[in-house]
Formats: sequence, C-alpha cells, structure tokens
Amino acid sequence: NQRMASLNAEFLRLQAKYDSLSNQFGPKHPEMVALREEIRTMSKRIQNERFGGQGAGEEGRQRSEDQVLLEDILLQIQENSVLSSSRMNNIIITDRAIVPTKKAKPKRLLNTLIGFAGGLMGGIFLAFFIDYLDDSIKTEEDVKRYIGNISFLGSTFNEKGSDSKSNIDHVVSLRSESPSAEAYRLIRMGILWFGRQNAVKDFAVSSAGPSEGKTTVASNLAISLAEVNFKVLLVDADIRKGRIHESYGLSGSEGLASVLTDSLPLDKVIQKTEIKNLSIVACGHSVIDSSRLIGSPKMTEFIQKTRSQFDFIIYDTPPLNIISDTAGLIPQLDGVLLTLRSGVTGNRMLTKAFSIIKDSNAKLIGVVFNAMDPINKRAYREYYKRH
Repeated sequence: NQRMASLNAEFLRLQAKYDSLSNQFGPKHPEMVALREEIRTMSKRIQNERFGGQGAGEEGRQRSEDQVLLEDILLQIQENSVLSSSRMNNIIITDRAIVPTKKAKPKRLLNTLIGFAGGLMGGIFLAFFIDYLDDSIKTEEDVKRYIGNISFLGSTFNEKGSDSKSNIDHVVSLRSESPSAEAYRLIRMGILWFGRQNAVKDFAVSSAGPSEGKTTVASNLAISLAEVNFKVLLVDADIRKGRIHESYGLSGSEGLASVLTDSLPLDKVIQKTEIKNLSIVACGHSVIDSSRLIGSPKMTEFIQKTRSQFDFIIYDTPPLNIISDTAGLIPQLDGVLLTLRSGVTGNRMLTKAFSIIKDSNAKLIGVVFNAMDPINKRAYREYYKRH
C-alpha cells in the first residue's frame, strides 16, 4: 500500500525530528509539544488507514498489535524526552545557602567612623582656609612682618565686665588692680622711656581704622600719666565724631573747634576732670572742613600754648586711613602712638597707616594692641590675691 508507506515515512520523519530537537529543548517547549501532537495525529491516521479495509476478526487482532506498537513508540518518545531534559540541566549545587544571623548593610560603626574622620578632615581644612582668608593682625610678629621692626609698647586686655564705654575709658582709675590697668602702666613706662631719648611732650593716639579703641587707649594713658603727678591735657582732636566729653560727663559745646573757628582763648575750653592732674579739651561743635582747621596757624598756636602749660598733651585723633585730619596734625607733634585691635585691623590697613605716618615725617613712638584675650590674666589675678 503506497499510501500506508507514505504515512509511515512521515511518522518516522516526525519521530526523528522529535529526537533531534530533544537535545536542544525540554519536553515543555512549544515546538516539542507541537511535535508530540503531530506524532499522535499521524499515529491515528496510520491506524485508520491500516484498519479501514480488513475484516472484523483480523481487524481486531491487527488493531491490538498496532495499539501495542503505538504505545511502545509513545513510551520511547517520552523516555527520550525525559533523557534529553536531564542532559540539558547542567546546574550543580555546590554549597547550600545559609540564613544570615546579622545584617550585612548598613555597617553603622564603619559608617560612623568614616563620617567622623571625614568631618574632622573637613573641619581642619575649613579652619586653615578661613585662617588663610583672614588678613587681620593678631600678634607682635604680624606687625613686624608687615611694617618692620618697630617698638611694641604692650597690649591691653578685653574688659568683658565693663558695661559702658565710659567704664572702659577709665579702667586705670576704676579698676586700678586689673590686668588692663597694669598694661596701661607698662605702656606709660614705654612712653616715658621713649621720652628720655626723644623729647616728647605731646603726641597723638590714632588707629588705622574705626572701632579699634584709640579713644580708650588715649583716655587711660592720660589717667596713668596723671597718677604719677604729671599735669596732663587730653585733647579730643576728632572734631567730627569726638566723644571724650561724654566719657567724663562734661560739656562738649565748646572745645577745639571753638578755638580754631571762634577764636576762644585756651582757658575757656579747658575743663578739669574729677581725676587729679587731668584736664580735657572737648571736640566742640562739629565742623565739616576740619582738615583745613587742623592745618591752620591757630592750631599751631594752640599746640605751643598747651606745651607751656602742661607736662603731657595727648591728642585723640581720627583714624589715619579714614580722615586726613590726623595726617595734617601729627607732623606738628612730638610723636604718634598707633593703636591696633587684635583680630580686627587688617594688614593692608596697617601698611597704609604706617605709610601715612612715614610720609608725614612724624615719629612713631610705638604700637599698642587693644582688647586682646590675655593668656596669663588668671595668673596675674592670683598674684594680686596673694599680695
């Protein structure tokens, strides 16, 4: 039967294809499922073709034999399918997974240490960077670095307990045993020592910029000189913004400006203070063109008259880098004392102020640091407690 031979050939082709694909795919692969279905269909066609033209007895016997043969073939197909599936699975269990007893992440201790180290290094870097940007003068070595080897008279301390400017201006008299009072006495000694080598009767107390404590230094130096029986005159030469009269509770309506503009006599503007041997001349009424008055012949006359009446005349002058009054006054005096505030005065401001003093042909008596934080303040107090 040619048709029967064709069906058998197709059946064998499908079986061969199934065996071939079983090396690549598992039994549940769509192609494998489809091939098994084709093989079953082809098997049924072969049975129908084979049993279609035979008698009932022979048909039953033949169908039984073919049924057994078909079942054997299908069983073999299933075995091949299982075998090929087992060959494709190349997964081998080498080590069983273990349930962890602690967290793998985050590692809190390590993260804390890393954060601490990073913060510390960042803080150190930031501190160095801020220090690099800070150009303020803090020590005597800083002063010498920028303006050379000049006389350093001393440092006054930051009086945190003083609740008003008048108290700070009178530290020498109000707190006579304080470290600041002793510091002003040391500065006084330096000025007197300078006066032995250079005749010093009057001098200006100035600063590079505002808020550096020149008025406080001038007032306390005047008090310290008056303590040793020198007849002292404190002149407020900051005509635009003077405040010495307020510090001593005196009138400021008549003063230096009145002498230079209204031609008032000297004895009319001199005011005695409660401190023995100390008098002041207030700034007087404010004048816009004060630099012209400072350079006038009346100012020269004022300087000559005060020299004849007092042992020391201290001029509280405006900042050197702000107003030109000081540059016009200091050449007429015996010297100038430069006040610096630690951590406030910048090196450029200091250099410019020193340049003005040098160009004015004025004598620089020395430099005073104001409002420093003392290192040995506690030791000083302990010394006075024992004595």
